[in-house]
Amino acid sequence: MSRTARKTPSGAVVLAIVSALFCLIGLLFLLMKEEVTTGYAEGSVRAGDIYHKTQIPISKTQQVTEVRQLVSKAQRMAMAALAARPNR
Repeated sequence: MSRTARKTPSGAVVLAIVSALFCLIGLLFLLMKEEVTTGYAEGSVRAGDIYHKTQIPISKTQQVTEVRQLVSKAQRMAMAALAARPNR
């Protein structure tokens, strides 16, 4: 649910234009790239008849791993709570 794109930062474009007036080396600023991640990571937890699903906004690729770890921890906690619940 997320995507990562590479783009030229606006600061690099401004630096290229300003320095291109003085020398052609300023055009090398256009080779600068940055990665931008946008979107959501989905997480869902199920334990017995209880189910919860949510979308968490992310801005870095490392956050996907963090969200997966948190969802896994929530799933373990939900299963432990289900196991500790007395039978009806």
